[in-house]
Amino acid sequence: MDICTHLVPRYGRSLDPFGNEETMTDRSLRGRVSFYDASTNWGLIAGDDGRLYAVRGDQFSGAQPKPGERVSFAPLESAGGPRATGVERLR
Repeated sequence: MDICTHLVPRYGRSLDPFGNEETMTDRSLRGRVSFYDASTNWGLIAGDDGRLYAVRGDQFSGAQPKPGERVSFAPLESAGGPRATGVERLR
């Protein structure tokens, strides 16, 4: 079996770079950037659902995020905890 077939999402599931299974939900959430460290390129989003989501800076479009900014994102459950993907700023 070709190793690439293991990296293709199936039924909302995929493998992270370490081989752990991730599950993408089909819903979008809103929240607020609670922390962002430009030197490490990661931060936290406090979701309106009460959970914290880790986020990498490359998930934001445009300028670096600022604490307090309202965002929408797709939640991703991973072995390392909840993450935010496809983050967009709300106006």
